[in-house]
Amino acid sequence: MEYAIRKATINDLKELQAFARRTFADTYRAYNTPENMQYYHDLVFSDESFKKDLNGTTVVYYIAWETERIMGYIKLNITADQGTAGGIELERIYVSKEQKGKGLGKALVQKAAGVGREYDRQYLWLGVWERNDAAQGFYRKLGFEPFGTHVFMLGTDPQEDILMKKNLRP
Repeated sequence: MEYAIRKATINDLKELQAFARRTFADTYRAYNTPENMQYYHDLVFSDESFKKDLNGTTVVYYIAWETERIMGYIKLNITADQGTAGGIELERIYVSKEQKGKGLGKALVQKAAGVGREYDRQYLWLGVWERNDAAQGFYRKLGFEPFGTHVFMLGTDPQEDILMKKNLRP
């Protein structure tokens, strides 16, 4: 299936923000307290946070559309390299429930890799929650390999992420 994937602009703020909040909650609500989820939503998915990202130069979002609806998105952090020069971070990747298993996640990772190459990066990297076995398997199938861990704070709960990277050069 072909997906229309385009760079997000400030005009996409409200729809992107609503989709981001919904998909994050759908994915992690069952594993976290309501207080930690609310804190994270208020901090990360605020108008100010999205405006800063969409108007800035260090972060870029790409949105996958289907008939005037967002079906998925990625957030790329162009400057974050986890202590090693040459990387671009796939900070977020979310796909709607209806699109899971239909190839959109793969298409978004391919888009992220293409953007990484445009910025002449050596690798694409991400952090995936240690308890998210399905996501880890998905990334491994796409050529990502573990290279470390870091702590991700969800509210007051320190959670360990597995860091994975994919080489972008032959």
